[in-house]
Amino acid sequence: MGIGAKEAGNLIRFVNDGATLNLKGFFAYYGKQKRDAVLYRAIQDISPGDELIVSYGEQCWRNKTKKP
Repeated sequence: MGIGAKEAGNLIRFVNDGATLNLKGFFAYYGKQKRDAVLYRAIQDISPGDELIVSYGEQCWRNKTKKP
């Protein structure tokens, strides 16, 4: 499945950070112009309506005062 955030948002617009992961994220480049992309691979079954959860990593929260 492909989900694009070209019109609004950023590369991780459609996934949330959490402890119970169901996705693993990878950075990649695609197309003739080598555009940035984040690819996700399911690491467990995901049913329709399930929240998409990936780890943003500690670096994401380094400058934040409080983790979610």
